[in-house]
Amino acid sequence: DFIIMPLFALANTAIIFPNQLGHIVSSPITIGVFLGLLLGKPIGILLFSFLSTKLKIAALPDNTSWKQMTGVGMIAGIGFTMSIFISVLAFSNIEAQDIAKIAVLAASTVSGILGYTFLSRLAKKRSSSTISS
Repeated sequence: DFIIMPLFALANTAIIFPNQLGHIVSSPITIGVFLGLLLGKPIGILLFSFLSTKLKIAALPDNTSWKQMTGVGMIAGIGFTMSIFISVLAFSNIEAQDIAKIAVLAASTVSGILGYTFLSRLAKKRSSSTISS
């Protein structure tokens, strides 16, 4: 599942990589989509989780910390399938769609790596502090 589903999703996105990637990196579409997934989703998840707990609408699960919620927020930046779908709806120009799709792919990759790294280091710290006590 961890390999097949991402490959299936990627194969069905119809991303066409241009020969020159330079203009894609500096495109406002790339910057907006990338930062929206990388920063916007984690900030939104943390903000609404925090507000929900303060308003007593929800509670953090037992043995869950805000640091763990931060890591989950980071991983939520993966949002690949829906982000691709929204990109296709948002832009009528095929080139703009491709730029947005490439930005989604890049942000999803970076979000997954950052979230995994953050949570795995957090887990190692928790396990080492449990062993020492």
